[in-house]
Amino acid sequence: LPSPDHVLGLPIGQHVRLLADVHGSNGKVEPDVGRSYTPTSVADQKGTFNLVIKVYYKNQHPKFPEGGKMTQHMDQLKIGGRIR
Repeated sequence: LPSPDHVLGLPIGQHVRLLADVHGSNGKVEPDVGRSYTPTSVADQKGTFNLVIKVYYKNQHPKFPEGGKMTQHMDQLKIGGRIR
């Protein structure tokens, strides 16, 4: 969130949409890969919000050999990294 005093303010059951430029298995960047996530923090939590995200890695499921593009990208973010 922009400052320690900001709150997300989403009601229960609502979600946020995250976007990222993700590197594909072919080495090319896929712009604006987006996924929706439901925050697990309370609506009036100041400065941050929490998400529970399961990372889907490559080659874990035969139907999805590439795994989850967004979750793998977020798994690689450094503390303080940004996502849109």
